[in-house]
This record gives sequence, C-alpha cells and structure tokens, in this order.
Amino acid sequence: GLAMGPLQMQDLAGIDIGYNIRKDQPDLYGPADRYPLLADRIAEAGRLGQKTKAGWYDYAAGRNPVDDPWVADFIEKFSAEQGVTRR
Repeated sequence: GLAMGPLQMQDLAGIDIGYNIRKDQPDLYGPADRYPLLADRIAEAGRLGQKTKAGWYDYAAGRNPVDDPWVADFIEKFSAEQGVTRR
C-alpha cells in the first residue's frame, strides 16, 4: 500500500495547486466530467494543507495528520447543500 492516501497527498502538495489549475484552465472539465467542488471549497476556506496547518486534516501539532471535526462537519453541510444522501 501507499504510505499516505490521496487526501494526505493533497495536504502535502498543497490543496491550492489543483485549485489554481482548475481556476486558471476552466476548459479542463467538460459538462460530463465530475468537478472536485468539495476540494475547491476547502481551498476557499483557506485550508491549503500542511503549509497552513490545516487542509483535509489538522496539522496544528506538526506534520502528522489528525482527523479534524471541522472537516467532517464541512463535508456533512456540503453533502446536504448538494442534495447528496449520505450512507
């Protein structure tokens, strides 16, 4: 397996990297493509990953990711806003 999952990798690289690419090149996604809107919302909230001590995980205590209740709540609200029924 991998030493880290995709969300930890985004936090390491910086969530703003993908966000800026998507904003600078809007033609990357067609109408049938799935757009990573949740990741964009996380970036717009100022949570850019390890460099801001918060991304998908909390890094206030260092470089080890810690589950963050803020993210869990954010995802719950985002799901409701998008009309996604959670299982």
